[in-house]
Amino acid sequence: MENFRAGFEERLDAALVRGAPDGRVFLAALSGGADSTALAAALAAVRDSRKTFELRCLHVNHNIRGREECFRDEQHVISLCGKISVPLRVHRVKPGAVKSYARVYGTGLEAAARYFRHVALRKEALRTGAGAILIAHTRDDLLETVLMAVLRGAGPAGLGAMAGPGAAAGPDGPAIPIVRPLLGTTREEVIRYLSGRGIPYTTDPSNDDPKFLRNRIRKFLVPLLDREFPHWRTPLLSLNEQQAGIAGFLSSLAARGLPWTDGGGGLFLDAQDFFAQDPVIREEALFKALDALSAAEMEPGAGQCGREPENGRRAVPGGGGFRPRRAALKPFVSGEKAACDLGAFRLEKKGGRITVKARPPSVSQNMFSVLIKNPGVCKLEKLTLRSFREPLPDLSEGSPPGSSSCGFFASFPLVLRSMERKEYPAIEVRDREGRAAIVSIQGEIKWSRKGRNGFYIVPCYGG
Repeated sequence: MENFRAGFEERLDAALVRGAPDGRVFLAALSGGADSTALAAALAAVRDSRKTFELRCLHVNHNIRGREECFRDEQHVISLCGKISVPLRVHRVKPGAVKSYARVYGTGLEAAARYFRHVALRKEALRTGAGAILIAHTRDDLLETVLMAVLRGAGPAGLGAMAGPGAAAGPDGPAIPIVRPLLGTTREEVIRYLSGRGIPYTTDPSNDDPKFLRNRIRKFLVPLLDREFPHWRTPLLSLNEQQAGIAGFLSSLAARGLPWTDGGGGLFLDAQDFFAQDPVIREEALFKALDALSAAEMEPGAGQCGREPENGRRAVPGGGGFRPRRAALKPFVSGEKAACDLGAFRLEKKGGRITVKARPPSVSQNMFSVLIKNPGVCKLEKLTLRSFREPLPDLSEGSPPGSSSCGFFASFPLVLRSMERKEYPAIEVRDREGRAAIVSIQGEIKWSRKGRNGFYIVPCYGG
């Protein structure tokens, strides 16, 4: 067991030297789970033997689980850091802030939590002078991430995730390297290391929740691959490394061919130059702009998701950049659509310019934005959206006043989002050309097929 422990810590030390050779202070993210607990304990052992760097830990309490569970996690990390003599800072996110962020910006709960964690880690790294932020991702995490990228149809950047060095960037200082010293270590080895040292760790019940894709991959797909294709890990790791190289190459081409200009309200470039490039380079240029906006850090505050930066440009940090699926960009990249909403961001072709800007968060808790891909039923808190392939009945007689003038021709996929209107509730519908129509609503909206690809949006009052 001593040999295994020594080998585990030696591999971690070698990864640390490769990732941050000049580091004098390291900040480790510590959730309390097995991976981060093993990382903190092994780092402390390496620190004690090397005596060439300082180690600090940050625990972020997202306040999205029960108070009892959050308190248990806090007590665990406090106890652990006391035993291994590592300074710890606990950052508590205001209850409800993560869910509010996810609702306002249209992201998943995990992505919203990652945003707050990213901001907290960067701030603590700047405060302590840390030369690198250390994350406890293992080889299992890497393989699961690549499988997720494959199933989602990701491009080179998604397939090459984690292969290269990361960085937590922001406008208030240098980019801070993100190092993953356990990336060559399996989860099984992590558990064995902790067991050998008698170190306890916490478990997150959400890790078993099948509603999350990563959990379904871990519980169902990985065992299937192990049984039917036992050597699948080696080629997948090779794919990850190759795609990371391709992603870097495409990114450099886009940076040279389509440089963005900061216009205060967003980033822009000439539309003619944009469409003169290959579609792949156009996509990469948009990713670069989204990365740049994501890196502009905001301070999470009470009642809002961030403060307005001094340059007047509102942006949303995404912990390495906001990366939508390529399929969501294609209608805009091809010129088929003149505008595209991507969660917290908006793309526009207007006045001979391509503009990428962050949308300001709404102060309303009842606002929503939803992508409708196909006919069906979409349930929101106070609104039901239904699509029908058969024509709607004639609503000219007995219809609410003004309803006939609200008909609007659009096509799938389309985006519906609520608008901040004082006089009456309303929804904005955008067609494939980016043109918008405001439709007043009271409870339910139905739309039906009209022609080959289009739909008419007609408000139905009541319901």
